[in-house]
Amino acid sequence: MDLYEFRRKSINQQVSLIGQFGIKLLDRSLGSHDISLHFLEYFFVEIWLSSNFPRVVRLVSYRDHACFEPYLDSINLSDLNLS
Repeated sequence: MDLYEFRRKSINQQVSLIGQFGIKLLDRSLGSHDISLHFLEYFFVEIWLSSNFPRVVRLVSYRDHACFEPYLDSINLSDLNLS
């Protein structure tokens, strides 16, 4: 499935596909939202959850690596074993 096929699905179908095939990469918070970044073979998807009510309020899908910018501060390279 490519990004455009994914975007044509309903939000419930998209969430289901993320649960089945997505790889969770990172989490972050912004205001009253908890956001998680997932990888689905050819693209990335952010799930935006309301911190006040446990529900999906937004899905944002990307094909490029620009979506990583907000997560860069939370990546700790010292956790990698580079030897």
